[in-house]
Amino acid sequence: MVSIRFLVFELTSVVQRHHQSLINTIDLSIACIFLVDFMVGLYRAPSRWHYFKHHWYELLAAIPLTDHVVRSLRSLRIVRMLRLIQIL
Repeated sequence: MVSIRFLVFELTSVVQRHHQSLINTIDLSIACIFLVDFMVGLYRAPSRWHYFKHHWYELLAAIPLTDHVVRSLRSLRIVRMLRLIQIL
């Protein structure tokens, strides 16, 4: 949910450089949490191939969107929202 708030904030306002740095740090932390969650699920799965085949989209949520090159892919944060909805 925090990631979604940052996405809305970034899209609707002018973000100063020091705020962007903080947002990038938080976004990277969120991406790491999603990556760890995916890796734990993969490790605990009886069939890792089956798990990967049915949960590959969760890796998209683990992509940190802090680099200037991937800023055009900010919409992938929506995948995080979908993952959170699935968890809830």
